[in-house]
Amino acid sequence: MNSFLDSIRDVEREIREVKRVLGVRWERPMADEQRRHRFLKKKATDLYVAVATSRGRQHLHVVPEEVKVAS
Repeated sequence: MNSFLDSIRDVEREIREVKRVLGVRWERPMADEQRRHRFLKKKATDLYVAVATSRGRQHLHVVPEEVKVAS
């Protein structure tokens, strides 16, 4: 369980860093940062789903197929 929580903290920290970059006036194309932000949000959601599932709860109303297969 601690590895999930450590991973969540790491991803949340990365999300904050990317959002800090995206939150200022754009002086250059930011597509890479936007893709990174979207990837990190998906990764965080996957981790939240895994933690909730391990506790016998649902984070999402519809559990993603890859989580169903892993269970």
